[in-house]
Amino acid sequence: MAERANGLGRREEISSWLHGGDLVAQQLKVEGIDRLFVLTGGHISPIFDGAFYQGLALVDFRHEQSAAHAADAYARLTRRPAIAAVTAGPGFTCALTGLANAFYSQSPLVLLAGRNPLATDGAGNLQDAPQLELARPLTKFAQTAYAADRIPAIVNQAFANARAPRPGPVMIDFPIETLLTRVASADWSLPPSVPAPAYPDPSAVRTTARWLAASSNPALVVGSGAYMSGCGEALAAFVEQANVPVFMNGMGRGLLPARHPLARFGNRARTLSQADWLLCLGVDFDFRMAFGQGLGTDEAKLIHVDPDATQLARNRPVSLAVSADCKTFLEALLDQAAVYGARAILPAQAERPRTWEGTGSDEPIDPRDFVRIVADYIDEDAIVIGDGGDIVALFAAYHRSQRPGSWMDPGPFGCLGIGPAFAIAARLAHPTRQVLVVSGDGAFGFNAMELDSAVRQKLPFVVVIGNDRAWGEMRTFHEDIFGEHDPRAQYLGSNARYDLLAQALGGHGERVTRLRDLRPALVRAFASGLPAVVDVQLDPSFRRPTETISGKHVAAAFGGGDPLAFRRGPSAPPVVHRGTREKR
Repeated sequence: MAERANGLGRREEISSWLHGGDLVAQQLKVEGIDRLFVLTGGHISPIFDGAFYQGLALVDFRHEQSAAHAADAYARLTRRPAIAAVTAGPGFTCALTGLANAFYSQSPLVLLAGRNPLATDGAGNLQDAPQLELARPLTKFAQTAYAADRIPAIVNQAFANARAPRPGPVMIDFPIETLLTRVASADWSLPPSVPAPAYPDPSAVRTTARWLAASSNPALVVGSGAYMSGCGEALAAFVEQANVPVFMNGMGRGLLPARHPLARFGNRARTLSQADWLLCLGVDFDFRMAFGQGLGTDEAKLIHVDPDATQLARNRPVSLAVSADCKTFLEALLDQAAVYGARAILPAQAERPRTWEGTGSDEPIDPRDFVRIVADYIDEDAIVIGDGGDIVALFAAYHRSQRPGSWMDPGPFGCLGIGPAFAIAARLAHPTRQVLVVSGDGAFGFNAMELDSAVRQKLPFVVVIGNDRAWGEMRTFHEDIFGEHDPRAQYLGSNARYDLLAQALGGHGERVTRLRDLRPALVRAFASGLPAVVDVQLDPSFRRPTETISGKHVAAAFGGGDPLAFRRGPSAPPVVHRGTREKR
């Protein structure tokens, strides 16, 4: 057995006794964990010690937010729980954004947080914070491990909750004395509690099949819940049998290869509004789906399937709400082929619309040309991470995912700064595939120092920055609503050299100002074998028209009307004051 020196929290021989950190690591290993995403801190040192003796790798970061983001990404890519471990107080609060992002993305992140001694709880000790109270609204399970011998059961319960439909983050905080408590040397671990998938009510499946048989214009939408169920093969089998076109939303992108003749992308709102049979699998009726509005004709049969019954019929009524695992539902529907029978083969959709192509100008670079060259260069199985606003929206509109999990973005929480951490997780999950971050210059600034983490741990990926020297999406928002007279806080400097930052940290960096130089720069970046940044200077005058951020959208949110009504100045329309009292 490996020996340890005498001292606090150490042992002469590992076989003679264990501490609480060992019990954490024992249970993590049994649960299938191979690595922890961490930032060091005294409150969690016993967990690191236990991880060493259990053969668990530590992937360390410069900021706890990134550690949480990396665990989130690793959990999504592997479809199983992943660990972030952070120290108490500010270590925990720094990770809280990553926890929230995982919560809204159905990601089974397990956050382990250190905590001050219970004897000084609430007494004003260093890094004291109400961690459970902060975590509970953003987790499925949050608990304190008060005693060392309870650690395996609490960790086991946390994993069971993280895995259970719908998957999501959990949190445990560990007072330092719990982790340092000595217990008898033994295998304290408990077998994993893995929930079985929820099977659908057979009558709901039969009803869905009958309605499909009677339909003339069916459609199907898959979302993040479908991705997490791993239903790709069942999806392909069903749509090929029934000849139903498929739209993919959220993490559902790539569940059906983009080249598949039944995969659909453009004109989604119009197509779905005309459907008379619409199956939504693991799809949230949130802002990405116009809150469920415009789905189907007035007489359409709308079937909503999700493992979490609380999400069914959210924001709109449905014809049939089915609480079930998406994969098991599709498999059951396949058994009803005799009911809905073979359907007419639909024509394939064009690969992508070309109406938005760029100008082809060599300098300045049109963002649409930037997107086209980058998307057409990368490998078909590359993992692409979108981290930004305008440039990511443009890229997502052009790029076509051919595999599940090959497109990653923050999810509905819309958190910026995920790029480097997600890329590190992707490199670890898929070491032989290209990993590309498409980033805005604003988003890159959040966690750019994680390039150092990637360099130190020899985890290469490429960040390509669409640099318009501004918070582009918010600049357009502000100009649309309030006019162009006050550009404060909308622009970023033109002197920031992100390429030189990458070089200074030991990576590869290039700056591109001409369109003709973009593809050669990408070739060199991927060939470098280093974490790389390609900083591409885009035309700052480009504006992406979109109702998502337009004045029309915001005006509608405030009761409709002309968005110019929000402007002030000589050219502003007259303002009608409602409900004001006359001054006396």
